[in-house]
Amino acid sequence: MIRKLPEPLRSEVERFLLERADRVRSEEARRNYLKVAKSLARLAGIRNLTEPNRETYFRWKRALVSEDISVIPRGAPALA
Repeated sequence: MIRKLPEPLRSEVERFLLERADRVRSEEARRNYLKVAKSLARLAGIRNLTEPNRETYFRWKRALVSEDISVIPRGAPALA
């Protein structure tokens, strides 16, 4: 699934998962992070993790709601 992410987002997510390998142990948790990253890229159009801001976050949330995907998986990263 990580191969489907655009660069540099792919490298950033890989680094994120490597840096947190001791805390993100389960395959399900890793998949959830990847799903959120893929969703951000597809629905909000971000290309890297420094892009999300309040406007991007709400664009992403509106897209999730409009696609009836309003429930974020447990353990998925939150944007604040």
